[in-house]
Amino acid sequence: MLRFRVYRYLVEITSIPLTILLIAFVLSGYCLVKSEVVEVFTFGLFTYPVCVAIHTSELLRVLLVATGLLHGVPGFILLLLRYVSLRLRKLIEVLITVAGIVIAIETLLLELI
Repeated sequence: MLRFRVYRYLVEITSIPLTILLIAFVLSGYCLVKSEVVEVFTFGLFTYPVCVAIHTSELLRVLLVATGLLHGVPGFILLLLRYVSLRLRKLIEVLITVAGIVIAIETLLLELI
């Protein structure tokens, strides 16, 4: 049952960085459309040039996808393993992990092309 502890640990440690990255991307996206409102709402922290830099940053996009995968794959496995029979657990774990790897490779290819 060590892997379940590892899954839970991954979900816990990635939750705060993922939340921060998601908030930054959502705010910067709104800022691209309604920059004055977001600038007032964030007390001048998110100006239009800052929002463009955040929203178009390759590093932040890769971090968002990596953090999302590190949070989502173990979280999804933990969720499904609660409701699945013992015989199917390993198969579902492998399928979800393979899907996460495929998404990671697709994202890296999209960023490199």
